[in-house]
Amino acid sequence: MSRLDLSVVQCEYGQFAQARRSLDLALPELRELGEEQAEVQALHGLGRVLTEQGELDEALVVAELALAGHATTGDGGSRALALRSVGLVHRAAGRLAEAARCSQEAVDLLRTANDPLMSAYAVQSLAKVRIRQGRGDEVREAMLACLTTCHQMQDGFGQGLMLRTLGELELAAGRLLDARAHLERSVQWWDALMLPVWRARTLRDLATTLDALGETAAAEAAWTEAVGIFRLHGSREAREPRPVLRLSNPVQGFPSARR
Repeated sequence: MSRLDLSVVQCEYGQFAQARRSLDLALPELRELGEEQAEVQALHGLGRVLTEQGELDEALVVAELALAGHATTGDGGSRALALRSVGLVHRAAGRLAEAARCSQEAVDLLRTANDPLMSAYAVQSLAKVRIRQGRGDEVREAMLACLTTCHQMQDGFGQGLMLRTLGELELAAGRLLDARAHLERSVQWWDALMLPVWRARTLRDLATTLDALGETAAAEAAWTEAVGIFRLHGSREAREPRPVLRLSNPVQGFPSARR
């Protein structure tokens, strides 16, 4: 397996330091060989790894280099995925307007690319921004459609991702039981796929949900497990504070759910 292919697998399984080493070795070799398209893919992968590790300034530089490279070596779909990755960096840094712009452009590009699965991933990226902007309900129906697409195309990762995002959306809106149901189903997918960092991310949201439901012990257990996984894998979330529930559109009767 080439170092580039290996780095994709390593990143997927949360082996961020190993993936970075693989890409650091692959990039000069690809440049020397004149493999321009593979070099752009490696830059894209490196930007993703740096984002996962929380090195956001460097991640933005690399992700934008990959985006520029895709403009000359790739098709519209490749450019859209690179735009999505740039948007992820902006979102992680809290630059929501920039993240929304990149994500929306990716959605628009993929609408013409006849790629429903990648379109679903682009919509999910935009939905994450809208949730943070307090506009999650604007994208709720689109996210449900994305979940259906991933189910129909038998994409387990996509189903786990869409369920987690729907859980975040319902949590922000104060629909706690719906949030819990989505998040618990998402955890089941991450367990089936053996993806610990994604399990931790979903457990973090589940901890917030359980806390709001008054299930303090279960919330603490979920949070403690999540933090342990983040630290083990060196992901940026290990340095982030515990989330506090902020309702974007509280449902009627929400306070009673705390009892």
